[in-house]
Amino acid sequence: MNLPEFKGRRTPSAIAAGLEVARVVVTHDAFTRAFERSMDLVQTLPALKMPGGILIQAASGMGKTLLLKLIEQQVEANAPAGRVGRCLYLKMDSGVDNPKLGRMLARALGYPAFPTRLNSEVVDGMIETGLEKAKPAAFLIDEFHHVCTGNRDITATHIADWVKVRLDATRIPFVGVGTMLLERMEAINDQFTGRVSASNTIPVFTFGEDWRRVLASYCQQVTKVDMHVLNGQVAHTLHEASKGNMRALKKILIFGAMHAASRNDAKLNLEDLAIGYADIMEKAGRANPLLP
Repeated sequence: MNLPEFKGRRTPSAIAAGLEVARVVVTHDAFTRAFERSMDLVQTLPALKMPGGILIQAASGMGKTLLLKLIEQQVEANAPAGRVGRCLYLKMDSGVDNPKLGRMLARALGYPAFPTRLNSEVVDGMIETGLEKAKPAAFLIDEFHHVCTGNRDITATHIADWVKVRLDATRIPFVGVGTMLLERMEAINDQFTGRVSASNTIPVFTFGEDWRRVLASYCQQVTKVDMHVLNGQVAHTLHEASKGNMRALKKILIFGAMHAASRNDAKLNLEDLAIGYADIMEKAGRANPLLP
């Protein structure tokens, strides 16, 4: 949340309301399916001693990072008594390549920082030793679509091969999330997608009952502001304003709730939502679909 965009009064009640909305976790059918399928693989692949995993595609703002965090929490909660359940979490960026991925993984395993020119064979040896000691429950890789961005098929092939070799050697389940660019992975490296299922998506919402259930979840979980206006006709307008994207919706609701919390009645209305949208989109110069 970029608070400088917020044009209302930053009262303690407004900050508290915004924070409460920001902390709301809303699950829905596509998200739940992706989570359950991921957990099933994380739990069963080691027992079968098979390499493999899952790729999950979703637009930005549809909960990819949240999904990995929930998997990590569930793995920890499911760990046998006396044993720490641990996942290795990595977040890629547009400059990722094999050496950088190796250094990221080494740091995730607890190795201190080391020179960027360190021999790749040495780094690979450190990783193999670290994985043997740590015995992680899963590899979780965020923003995995960066291996497919631009004209980088050769780099993507090398990275996928690098990951595939580790999967084959360790049998550690893999969960990678990214945008719809991950569709290219099958064409880039079919051996990798032969081990890792790539047919899992979390789409943006169309307007309908699923969307209404998302809004109802905010009504149920938020207590500092009365959000029940979301159950009415504003649902369709909010869908238009957010384009069915969860992150965009949450930002509008955060700012709207902060405006509402600054009044004595603390009751969210359409004007609060319209002002919140205007705060967010002022520089973009977009028409405000929430204006009456």
